[in-house]
Amino acid sequence: MIKITKNIFWILCLLLFAGTLFAEDPIADRFMSAANDQYSAGNYEKAYEYINKVLAMYRGGLLPENAAVMAEMIYYSYLQQLRTAGDEDNLDLVKVWLQDFPAVESSRIRTLIASFEKDIEKKEKEIAAAQAAEVQAAKAASASSGGGVAHDDTLLKELAATIEKEAEMLSQVSSQNETFQRAMELSSQQSENMNKTILLIVLGVGCALIIVFIVIIIGVVVSAKNSKRQQEQFAATLQVVAEMSRIPSEHLMLDGVTGVYGDSQLRLVGSSSVNANGLPEPEVDEKEMQLIREFAVRCEQIGNEIDVMTGRKNNSKNISEMVYKISMELGIRKDTAMLYFCAAMVYDIGFLELDKDLLQADSLTEEQKYSIRAHVKPASDAFDFIPEKYRSVFKQAAATHHENMDGSGYPSGLVGSEIPEIARMIHVVESFVSLISRRNYRAIYDKESAVQELMNHPELYDESIVKVLDSIV
Repeated sequence: MIKITKNIFWILCLLLFAGTLFAEDPIADRFMSAANDQYSAGNYEKAYEYINKVLAMYRGGLLPENAAVMAEMIYYSYLQQLRTAGDEDNLDLVKVWLQDFPAVESSRIRTLIASFEKDIEKKEKEIAAAQAAEVQAAKAASASSGGGVAHDDTLLKELAATIEKEAEMLSQVSSQNETFQRAMELSSQQSENMNKTILLIVLGVGCALIIVFIVIIIGVVVSAKNSKRQQEQFAATLQVVAEMSRIPSEHLMLDGVTGVYGDSQLRLVGSSSVNANGLPEPEVDEKEMQLIREFAVRCEQIGNEIDVMTGRKNNSKNISEMVYKISMELGIRKDTAMLYFCAAMVYDIGFLELDKDLLQADSLTEEQKYSIRAHVKPASDAFDFIPEKYRSVFKQAAATHHENMDGSGYPSGLVGSEIPEIARMIHVVESFVSLISRRNYRAIYDKESAVQELMNHPELYDESIVKVLDSIV
């Protein structure tokens, strides 16, 4: 959820930046409005002045599309007016603005400028022709008069030089016009290419934003589904706790397994012996055995406290004894099986940190459910009475006995063999005991039906452990 929040924050920042980048200047809006008013009134020269103020604001930047469209309309009408008046000087100024803002130039503007320049060229040729005719007339007059020849020759030479200079200037102007026209065409092409590049960039950014949005939506949906599945698993656990608290089961001892299992013929596997307290003898030396006996007694005391807190009479011993049987059937060493036996008595030690009324309530709020769910994380010093070299087994039992084989359990979503062996055993046995306990809303499961129910859910329980359970009940 934190990652999703960060992603949404950066998307909003990007959108805000894009909005700022393409936002229009209020001053430009006012000049645009004034230019439009003058254009509508037919005052093209004034409209031309206002639209140039707008263009100047975007010099060196990206000209907005609406400004480019309006400028093209005004420039075209203004050029028509200049052509009618034969105003060559202002034509040159217009060409300079168009060179700075190629996005304004259109094909009809280029055509109009070309026609205007042809008109100028034609006019200049007509003037040159008239001047040449005057020279010829002067020569003819001088020849017929026969006088003032030297003076007339000087005038003719001066006139001829003037005409030659004007012709040269006309040629230069024509060359410059051609160069300018090519430059305008090249600039227009570059502008079109730049606009295409900008469009591609905008489309790319848009596609990226859409992809990010879709990924975020998918992440939210998947997270919601996982959360719902975990809540359902947790609700099922709470239901088990509540149901087991209503009707206490019979007390089981390792040397006589009867009671809720209804079968006095259950066998103890292996060759281990059972002492007077119902605790199996580990395969260790006498000193180590005495140490295990001492904290086993403490485990039994804490197990009784947990049972009182949850209202599940003898639950800790029922679970621990069945875990021991399964351990022996799996060929686990007796000393390890003994540790599993002890850990199974105190796996719910986290309940001792909660309110007793909360644990035995018939209905719970979502907040209360999450409070109960926290029992898998007992206080850091909860197992201080256990020697450090054995402590990890107890912590594993307490922290992971609600993990499911497919990863849908809690608190860590462990999968398969990632779940410690002791936790997988407790998960199977706890569910079995729950199924064969008396319920208010239906009949008790018999042993075979209870085992089959566990078999039907390999996504939750270790099938190998369920099969061993089936062989010993």
